[in-house]
Amino acid sequence: MKTDCLHRDDHRCLVTRSVDLYWKRAHRDLYPQGTVVDNTECAHILPHALGSFDPDRAQEVENAAIIWAALYKYFPALVGQIAPDTINCSTNGITLTATLHEYFGDFELYFERMEQPNTYRLVWEENFFEKAFAPKVITFAAKDPSVLLPNPDFLQVHCVIARILRVSGIDRKIDDMIEKSKMDDWHIRPDGGTDLAPIICRRLLMHV
Repeated sequence: MKTDCLHRDDHRCLVTRSVDLYWKRAHRDLYPQGTVVDNTECAHILPHALGSFDPDRAQEVENAAIIWAALYKYFPALVGQIAPDTINCSTNGITLTATLHEYFGDFELYFERMEQPNTYRLVWEENFFEKAFAPKVITFAAKDPSVLLPNPDFLQVHCVIARILRVSGIDRKIDDMIEKSKMDDWHIRPDGGTDLAPIICRRLLMHV
């Protein structure tokens, strides 16, 4: 997935246009001196965790079914476009710097769809340093047309979730949960004892 998205996105962050550091080092002859580089990552638009569960564990299968049922209920445009086994498709990926990936994953940065195809307004929930240097509007274009661009419906879901998290205050509740639990990125205990459904469903609007 990362390789396909990097190739499609011209080995650059789609927001800052910084060239992937390791690609640039391996292809110095392609870029002029002074080209801005950064560590890039392939950010999942709909979280990778939605496709990560053990089919042999009944609780994980049940949790996944609940989460996907909620997604399809609230966002019917997703039906037939993405499922647990296609969560790593290139249309669900976007090349960002490591820092912007963190903001995007925390719904602090999102893309608001505009009328022109594949064109989005960047929305920042905080006055991050990178905001001053980022474009206000961005139009995606594929360097390699054989790799499909980020799916507008997936980005719209991300956008809607970000808005509702802010308006409802759920984001603050989740932050409190993280502080109290001291768990990892998805608040999952390493011993497998965490019930994922209440946590992820809150994140994905099941209880909004």
